[in-house]
Amino acid sequence: MSEEKDISFEETIKKLDSVIKILENSSVDDLEDMIMKYEEGTDLLQKCYKYLEDAEMRVETISQKLNREKKEDNES
Repeated sequence: MSEEKDISFEETIKKLDSVIKILENSSVDDLEDMIMKYEEGTDLLQKCYKYLEDAEMRVETISQKLNREKKEDNES
């Protein structure tokens, strides 16, 4: 998955969706290939979780900064 580390969240979602469709449609005949696709899907899912976790932390940081500034304005 290291070659995919620079892809965006949206591209990761698209790739995950593609893997899910392949697995749902049984487009893979070989058990080993299915397992590899499943593994690829779980790797992509973990990457999506990481993107979302990072985004949540950024939003939380921004909100805390805004609240501090608002509190400081009210104390002035």
